[in-house]
Order: sequence, then C-alpha cells, then structure tokens
Amino acid sequence: MDKSYILTQYLSKLRLAMQKAGYDSLETRNFLLMTLFSVFCENTGLFLGKPFSALIFNSDVHELGTDLSSFFSSLPPEMRFPFAPEKVCSDIQNKLISFVTQDWNEVSPAELGKLFLSDGTERKGVFYTSDSDIDRILDNMLPSAPDERILKDAVFLDPASGCGNFLIRTAKKLSEFELSCGILHGCSWIDKNRFCGIEIDEEAVQVSKAALFIQLRLCRISFARRIGRLEPLDSEFPKNIVCADSLKTDWTYFKPDFIIGNPPFISLMNSEQRKEVMRISGTADRIDYSGAWIIKAAQYIKALPEAKCGFLTTSSVCQGIQVKPIWQRICQHIKLDFAYSPFKLESNSVQVWCVILGFSSRNTDSDNCRLLYTAPDSLPVHCRNINAYLHSDPDMFLMPSYSQRSGYPEIKQGRYEPQSIFSRRSLKNKAAQCKNIHSSLYITADSLLKSEALYVIEQEKLIPESYIVIPRHSSESRKYIPIAYFSEKPVRFNSSVDYIAGADLFLFGVLCSSMHMAFTKYFCGRLEMRYRYSASLIYNNFFIPQPDEKQERLISEASKELLRIRKKYRSIMALGEMYTNMPAELDTAHRRLDCLIDRLYGSGKLFLSDSQRVQFLYDQIL
Repeated sequence: MDKSYILTQYLSKLRLAMQKAGYDSLETRNFLLMTLFSVFCENTGLFLGKPFSALIFNSDVHELGTDLSSFFSSLPPEMRFPFAPEKVCSDIQNKLISFVTQDWNEVSPAELGKLFLSDGTERKGVFYTSDSDIDRILDNMLPSAPDERILKDAVFLDPASGCGNFLIRTAKKLSEFELSCGILHGCSWIDKNRFCGIEIDEEAVQVSKAALFIQLRLCRISFARRIGRLEPLDSEFPKNIVCADSLKTDWTYFKPDFIIGNPPFISLMNSEQRKEVMRISGTADRIDYSGAWIIKAAQYIKALPEAKCGFLTTSSVCQGIQVKPIWQRICQHIKLDFAYSPFKLESNSVQVWCVILGFSSRNTDSDNCRLLYTAPDSLPVHCRNINAYLHSDPDMFLMPSYSQRSGYPEIKQGRYEPQSIFSRRSLKNKAAQCKNIHSSLYITADSLLKSEALYVIEQEKLIPESYIVIPRHSSESRKYIPIAYFSEKPVRFNSSVDYIAGADLFLFGVLCSSMHMAFTKYFCGRLEMRYRYSASLIYNNFFIPQPDEKQERLISEASKELLRIRKKYRSIMALGEMYTNMPAELDTAHRRLDCLIDRLYGSGKLFLSDSQRVQFLYDQIL
C-alpha cells in the first residue's frame, strides 16, 4: 500500500485524538508538523539515535506534554510553533507510539506541505501539485540524459513556492540524475542555494524550508551510500526561499535558469492585486492573476534568453478573451516548447481545470519541434508550432468586435428580470381570474435546455418577432450548442442567454452548423470546460458569406427540417437532452445542414476538419 496513504491514516487518528483533547485546528496542525519533522530528522540522521521516539515511549503521560514542549523548543526556528502541553493525554500518547513505530523512510518530505494545506484554513488560490504533474514539467524541461552543467550549476526558482513541493521534487530528480551518471566526482553537486522560492505566506515559507532541508539531506544520504563514505551533513535550512509578494519581487535577483511552479489561481482579485497585474501587463485588458505570472516569466526570459519556464496554471490563460492580451506581445520573443491541453486538477476537495505550459526564448529555437499533449497521460504530438489556444496551428489572436463583421443582425444579452414567473398552468389560472391578460414567453438557459414553458405578464401586448436564442453556457460534451429559434411569439430573455431579434432561418442554420461550432470551440472562453458563448468574441467575429438565392433557400429548408425533427422528439426529450444523446434522425439532419454550410463557405467544396474551418474563418478576419 502507498506509504503516503498510510501516513495520512496515522495522522488522521492523531488529529482526531488531539481534537477530542481540546486542541483547535491550528494547534493540531502545528503539533503534527513538528511531530512529522522530528520523525524525518530521526530517519535522516540529524538526531543522534532516536530521541523523539524515546521521549514518546518513556515519558509518563502526565509529563509528556512538558517533555514534548521542551523537545520542540530545540527544533530549528522555522519548525517551532506554539504548543499547549497541558492538553496532552494518554490517547494522544498511544497514537504517537503507533505513529513513531512505523517506517517512514519512503515518505516524501513534501508530506509536510500536504499537512500544512490540510488544516482547514482557507488559503485562496493555493493548491498542492502532485508529483506526477510536477514530473510532467520537469521531464519536458530537463534533458533525458544527465547534463553536468545542469547538475552542477543550474538555479531553479519557484516564484509561487507554497510549501515547496516543486523544489522538493526537483531536488530529488537531480539527485537521481546524479546517481545515474556514474559519480566521477567526490562530493554531491546538489546544493541548497540553487533552490529558490518566493512565497507570500510566512508559515508556508517555514514549512517549505524545512521540507526542502529534509529532502536535501536524503539526497546527501543517497550519495554517501553510493560512494561508500559519509559526507558532512549541512545543518542549515535553505536561505533562498523568501517571504515576499512575487509579482512585486525582482526575479533576476536569483538569476534562475529554470522557472517552475504553480501560480496562484485567483479569479476575483482585490484592488491591489488588480493594480499589480495592470503594472506587469501594461494593459487594462481583463487578465487574471495567473496570466500575470506568465507575462512576468516571459519578460524575464526576454532579458535572459537561456532561461526556461514551466508552469501548471489555470486553463483560462489559454481561452477566450484573455489569450490576446496575454500572449500576442510575448509570443514575439518566447515560444511554447510543450503544452498539456486542459485537464481537471483535484486538490483539497477543489476542482480546477488546468494546463501545463513550457516556454523559452525564440532565440534558442534549434530543432523547431514542439510537444503537444492532448491528455495528461497521452503520448505527445510532435508539431512545428503550438499556439496560445494550445493547437498545432499558426499563431492566432482574436479580439472582441462590437458589431457583426458581416453585417448580420445585432446580438444582445438578455436583461429582463420579472417580479413573477408563471408556468403554463398557473398562467391559465391567472387568465381565468383576470380578463385581457397579455403574456410573453420567458426564456432562460435552464428553461430552454429543459424545454420548460415559462411566462411573464405584460402591461401591454408585445409585437411578436423571430428570435435566435443561444445559451451563454453549454456542456462541452455536446457536438453542437442547442441553439433555439422562436417565431411569431412575444418573448423576453434573462441574462443567461444571448438573442438575435429579426433573425431568419438562414442565419439560424449557419449558427447551428459545424462551421460555427468549430469557431466557437476554438476561441470561446470556458466555465470549467463548458462553452462560454461570447457575443463580442464569437458571434461578432464570425464571418458569414452572402448566399445566392438557391443557397439561402436550401439552408432555410434544412433549418426547417431541423426544427421539425426537434418538435417530433419534444414530447419525450428536452432540447438539452436531444443534444446530449442525439437521436440519429437529428444527427443526420445536422450533417446535411453541415454539408450545405461547408459548400457555402468553401465555394462548393467540403472542409475536411475543424482546423481547416477555423483557419479559413480566421483568414477572413485578418
């Protein structure tokens, strides 16, 4: 069984015993950190013998608290935390005895960081990155064969170092490289001063220093065993992990060769954070907190072209409206060397969609080969370019447009928020009580996808009109966004949908096509991974050619057929379900419509892929 899992079980039992004894969550967390650090020190030979274990076994339960307090006060300053000795009881001692009798030699010091992050304290934007995700960065950044220059001299910086798990994993990997290359030198090259970090949380800095200290000792022990003699063991904690605001700190102070890490995921910034992001990016465009780290790393690489960067960060930096302001300027001097398409990261019961990005200077572009991973465990696709949307296409940057480029009707976001909403039955009851009631259909994204009829009462009768209605968010599992068409009915819309008034069946057919879907999937923003439809980014930028009379008639007829089939299935399936589990008849109707739309755009020819469709559409914008 995984030793990390076993450690978690023992720590959970000890945590529960302390909570029963009256320790709060912070006191418990601090005690567990000091305990685990002491066990690591025993295993790595920092302590002579096993004084911590001996204390646990030999102290009388009434004296154990005082003895532990005295012992913990002798730990390095970074690992001294407040502790209430008077609450220690026999249950805590029994759990400690069970804990220290286990063999924890194979447990990573990064467990200190996990423990720090699992105390229930809210740390906005902080997530623990797994070893496998860190390896996905390091394995792509570092050469596959040991490189003496990197082993001896390379400096690694994690500018959002948290509890140090990136630095810990890097130290371990370098040690493995060193052991595998024959060891022709007499002392280890793994030096604590080459592992640098910036972290705004002072307690996290303390934990990361302690964890890296233990990992470096383990590296030295492995080296000593390999060469057959014990090296002097450094008793000082690493000094190049500092408590500071990373975006305000000059990274050139550390002169890193490799910048690695997991920038904070903060969607709602305070005014100070927003000000700092604007200072770094030089623009008032909507760039989130993670985007600022990418821009700052790119600025550093521009100044020191030999440096490389690898980040695991939120997928929003490669989606929607952020892409152009983040990437267009920096791509002139940096290139993406490798990238992982969005995947779900689960940490501390929080789910975030992430990407992994590795980039370096264009001045060092020797082999012109990029590695694009479509899933975390997939084999890479070798390509000549990776663009900011993480496709192997030429660079593209889409900016919002505030009118429809091809002159088609304006799209608007719904704004109507009624005081009362009625179902069909309740509206009939209301009509029976009052004469001359005027009503309108009320459309929300939820009612649209569930095919629920909702109504609002009007002061006066509205003029019926035709409308195309697009839900602003839709599942990424659907081949097409379920776009609706209403005609000859008064309709109101809430803010969860966009609508186009005065639209005809030709435009409806174009927007229901694979041509429009390919453009949407490529350039739209995402909520998790659900499509987030944007009027200014998608609809207004979407090129629609003028059809001849025959093309317009055929596409309008195909659109009517689409609506007829939807109506046929409406009694047994809601609209959203039709597009999640599409009936064969509806799928066939969509494919026929796709052929007509492709020929409209392709001068009678069909497109072979979505990539071709997107490239064609993007060329019309330039």
